[in-house]
Amino acid sequence: MISISVVLPTIGRPTLWRSLDAILPQLMNGDEVIVVRDSYGRTDPDEGLRLAVEAASPRIRYVEHDAGQAYKGVFQSNFGFDLTRGDLVLAHADDDCYTAHAFERLRAEGTAHPECPLLFQTVSPRGNLSWDPGVPCLQRNRLGGSSLAVPRRWLVPFRYPCANSID
Repeated sequence: MISISVVLPTIGRPTLWRSLDAILPQLMNGDEVIVVRDSYGRTDPDEGLRLAVEAASPRIRYVEHDAGQAYKGVFQSNFGFDLTRGDLVLAHADDDCYTAHAFERLRAEGTAHPECPLLFQTVSPRGNLSWDPGVPCLQRNRLGGSSLAVPRRWLVPFRYPCANSID
């Protein structure tokens, strides 16, 4: 059985709980969620958030990371990637939600294609799809880390800012 690691960067927004509510029922033995709070510019650890997150499930690890700058959880995701133990790693944002059977499907695809990254359709908080229904298309600024699951051995850090990347 393929194990799944979810790296979930956060600044502690209330949407974190909706995101965790969508993930936790789908976890199986060997799965984990690593919540990485962005502590850049903050002087004290958020003990209340740590305690609440860790109380939600024994499969959650809570850490804080100050990268010396902040950019939409990118540095926290990269930090969390180094902590993962699962076979398949998902990058997730604290305002994203997986559908009810997403992990079941990811496990099936990951088992069938263990050496391949898995790209899947997402819907933005505004209702925008990654691509038109039935027409998968890779397009810059339409896909993000939340649209990708990769075998852990393939992990490389996200590179930002995107302005210097190839179109």
